[in-house]
Amino acid sequence: MIGFSVVYISTAIFLYSLDIGDASLVYANVINLSARIVYCLAFVMQFFAKSSPPQSFQWTQVIPSWKLLAVLGLSATLIRISENLLGVIQIVEREGRFALFNTPILIHVALGATLAIVCILVWWVSVGRFLSLPRRERKIE
Repeated sequence: MIGFSVVYISTAIFLYSLDIGDASLVYANVINLSARIVYCLAFVMQFFAKSSPPQSFQWTQVIPSWKLLAVLGLSATLIRISENLLGVIQIVEREGRFALFNTPILIHVALGATLAIVCILVWWVSVGRFLSLPRRERKIE
């Protein structure tokens, strides 16, 4: 954990010295999270290799189904279209935090929430229902 904190802080300081400004914190966070992902992938691959019996890590079991990817892509496109048609960015820039009470903003948020639920349902139908949780035994007294 300390190592990742050092990566984040040193990257943020280095990028800030390049006159990137406050965006250096965002880029430093991207680099930090990328390093964490690489670390976790190495751990997972090593875990499966050392398990008994040894198993290979298969990317095909990790990548989402084409149905979910299609719904996610469609959702992103619809959100972007809604943002442009309703003028969400302009309203937020003009009204600040009070923009949340504006009708176009509420429509945009409701669309995003609806699409999020649709994505979760598609994930659940295609993959999620096969997940199993370990069951704990209850002590009967």
